[in-house]
Amino acid sequence: MYMERRMDQRGFGALEMVLAVLLLVAIGAAGYFAYQARQAQRDPVANVGTPKNAQSVESSNAGASWKTYKSNYEMTSFRYPANWTVKAETIPNLPNVPEAKMVTLRSPQGFELHYFDVLTGLGGGCPETDPNVTFTTVQGLEHTNPKLYFIENESILALTDENSWRDKKPHTGDSGDCLFYPLFLSKIHKGGQMSFATAIQIRPNAEPLKASKVDLANARLILESFTY
Repeated sequence: MYMERRMDQRGFGALEMVLAVLLLVAIGAAGYFAYQARQAQRDPVANVGTPKNAQSVESSNAGASWKTYKSNYEMTSFRYPANWTVKAETIPNLPNVPEAKMVTLRSPQGFELHYFDVLTGLGGGCPETDPNVTFTTVQGLEHTNPKLYFIENESILALTDENSWRDKKPHTGDSGDCLFYPLFLSKIHKGGQMSFATAIQIRPNAEPLKASKVDLANARLILESFTY
């Protein structure tokens, strides 16, 4: 009788140990998955791939899954939606400066913005029949550079500065040249200019931008996020 009771106690003790181990394993697994879930919430772009040819892309907590592009040449940067693609290429007219890039930002719907570290070789005349370009929106980007401005009309979204705009501050309603180049001075390339726009030149009779309201709103936010 005593031997049977002792065996029962030993068997019960072994069963308790097995159950305790299983309980610890379950608690540890639950804690691990909970930690992974919290990390995914904190970094919503952690699983987004790096765009091909981008010089530098970092995740950003600001905005809804936006990333940051940084120029290694001009040390400029801007933010863009994570579902837009970035293609950075060496500028053809500057083969000896491979760090300088021309960057194409493209939305899933095909809308594009173009950024140039240095823009050279611009040309083109203005026919007498062409009127001037009129800006419907002018907004200063005081947080990046007091001389940098966001310019808009129905055919273009762009950045410009006082040095490229008749050496004066642009205003809404101003009329530009019949062929408008969205430019601002380069910080690194002496005498060079930079561009960040939907097009590197625009005529007043150009077609209106064909883009969704979402793409246009995102494009404006991209330009306004430009640090210079």
